[in-house]
Amino acid sequence: MKKKVVSLFISIFIIFMCISNITYAIPTETNPIPLGPNVKDLQGSSEITNYFQDLKRMRANFITIDIKSNSTTEELNNSSNVLDTYIEYFNQLISDLDAYSLKYKDSALDVTLANQISFISNSYIMSLNEQKNLINALLTNETDSRNLFYSNRLVPVYYFLTLGDQMLTYIDTYYTF
Repeated sequence: MKKKVVSLFISIFIIFMCISNITYAIPTETNPIPLGPNVKDLQGSSEITNYFQDLKRMRANFITIDIKSNSTTEELNNSSNVLDTYIEYFNQLISDLDAYSLKYKDSALDVTLANQISFISNSYIMSLNEQKNLINALLTNETDSRNLFYSNRLVPVYYFLTLGDQMLTYIDTYYTF
């Protein structure tokens, strides 16, 4: 009986292998349909594109900030100064975007995109401020700040960083530059 069951399964397997038609998906080449508005249609398209590219460039640069639990006071102060520089840049970008919004206040799409880029900048500023809080805690030797892996101080750093990155990806995906 056992031989019959085994031979039945083997024969079913061989039948499926012989009978089945294996189909292959052939990708069709079509032009992708843009998901959202074309930035070139905006009144200040070159300006807003430059602001967005600057934002992306700055985001790529500030991943190099290195904060360790065993960093010296000098290293922590240097990191804090770097963070201040980034915060100043993002604040300048926000004020430029506010001026852009006033200049093109009649175009809802221009104002919307400027507000979205400002949102990203604000998210990054909050993340950078949280990193400064962590540096200050390390400088004052707070007990929970030395063990960075288990520290609650890193949660808001990554939360605001991820929030800005998600919005950055949304604009990259949704808008056609």
